[in-house]
Amino acid sequence: MNTQSRGYRILLSVGKVGSITWLFMIFGPPIGGAVYFVWIVGGFVIGSLISGPQIDPISGPQFHLWVLQAISAMALLAVWTVPSSYFLGLLPAALAGIIVGTAQIRFGQLPWAIVLLIGAGVGAFDVIIHGKLVSLLPGSGIKPETPSVLGALILSVRYIVPTFVCWRIVRNWHTEPLSTP
Repeated sequence: MNTQSRGYRILLSVGKVGSITWLFMIFGPPIGGAVYFVWIVGGFVIGSLISGPQIDPISGPQFHLWVLQAISAMALLAVWTVPSSYFLGLLPAALAGIIVGTAQIRFGQLPWAIVLLIGAGVGAFDVIIHGKLVSLLPGSGIKPETPSVLGALILSVRYIVPTFVCWRIVRNWHTEPLSTP
């Protein structure tokens, strides 16, 4: 009887972690893509405002071309962001979901600071491993590089925000700690 109840509890826990992981995998990559989009577009807009419109010596400032270039670049980036976010963010989202789900099943509701650390850890892991995984693709010709610490911290923000947002959705799911008799 004890073996069946233990096996049933393990199966139930796997199902709970799986449901949390699926939510992370569905919503995490687009949220990370949106963070990346805002980061890139914000940098583009700030850079464009600082440099100003290009001035042609013959016809003067080209405001209409500058605005058209900015709008078309943002539209192209927005269309590219969603599919690429799943390609680049599905495995990190699954990893974050498994970690958050397992910790939540084991310890109950997690504090927000722990969730931010989980997001930063997954982001750092992805920054370190991503180049190595891409270099394994046939014909990629990319050599793995070790990113700078500042670059790794900045890129980790893409994983902190989706981890936190997904955790806010699942934070009250399955919050009873796993009891071991």
